[in-house]
Amino acid sequence: VLRVGKVPIIYLPWFMFPTDERRRTGLLFPSIANSSRNGFDLKQPIYLTVVLFGLNWSLEIVSPSADISRYGRAFLQTFAIAIWAVALVRVGTILLRHFSALGKATSFFQPRTQPIFDIVLKSGVLGGAAYLVLIAWDINVGAWLASAGIVGIVVGFAARDSLANYFAGLFILADAP
Repeated sequence: VLRVGKVPIIYLPWFMFPTDERRRTGLLFPSIANSSRNGFDLKQPIYLTVVLFGLNWSLEIVSPSADISRYGRAFLQTFAIAIWAVALVRVGTILLRHFSALGKATSFFQPRTQPIFDIVLKSGVLGGAAYLVLIAWDINVGAWLASAGIVGIVVGFAARDSLANYFAGLFILADAP
């Protein structure tokens, strides 16, 4: 605030970058941590998405060579995909824990079936993120998907009895009192 005496004349925008853990502005600066439970931890995906969007926009304004622009955008998109994949896994894990804790002995969501859903969630997010990263780098995924389908059929026929026993065990776990 620019003051003349004790009278405020002009309000200027400002922000503080806190040096401790307390928030002092409305801006959500990312926090980075490393723990034995979660591993590398990067928080505030919305803030980082805004930063990455700004960097992407700056690539348009600066307009470097075509290769730098293409690889720069692909790198920024890959980073954004990784950030949101981690955020989706965390939110999904929290929701799965919540629903499994609420589950009754006869429900499908139980504490003992929660790891199954957790693995399915993480596999789905990882597969979707890998697909989006390949698209971001302009890699044609049609041939990859076709070959994965053929390999899936071959593995399905080869492991038919093992898969039948696996799914039977899952249903026994889910139906047990």
